[in-house]
Amino acid sequence: MTDEAPSTPSSAFQWSAPAKRAPGRPKGSRNRPKEDAPPSSAKPSAAKPTATQAEIKQALATLESLYGMLGTGLLLTGHPMTATAWADQAEKLTKTNEDYLKASPRLVKMINSTGEVSGVFGFIAAHAAAALPVGAVFMMERASKAAQNEEAQTNGGSRVGIV
Repeated sequence: MTDEAPSTPSSAFQWSAPAKRAPGRPKGSRNRPKEDAPPSSAKPSAAKPTATQAEIKQALATLESLYGMLGTGLLLTGHPMTATAWADQAEKLTKTNEDYLKASPRLVKMINSTGEVSGVFGFIAAHAAAALPVGAVFMMERASKAAQNEEAQTNGGSRVGIV
């Protein structure tokens, strides 16, 4: 046995019969290589994506919500001057966003798909932001009652409340 391939002329494997229709193909069609296919007179039309006015309004609302969450986050982390500067810039952005969104439907669709995720985050952040002042009042009230209880114990009085 040798490792060499058998030598056969390359013309032995050439197919000279006309191409036949493959099973399941319509009559008149042939299995021809692409280079034999006649050139198409119709040019492929790339459909330009469009965004409706409702989608643009939804994207604008999503952006405003994100801007608000960022400003709230800056306030909650103790950066009121930065939050004020951001609010000024966000107002300017809001005025120009609609023009940019009308020009880019893909951007509108991307922002709207992001809005679904940020909606959940915004819901959680809004509830956390509402709970923070309540927690602060609770802590002040608890400290006040603890001080009153301590004073009452030193004076021999009764307790004010549970601490």
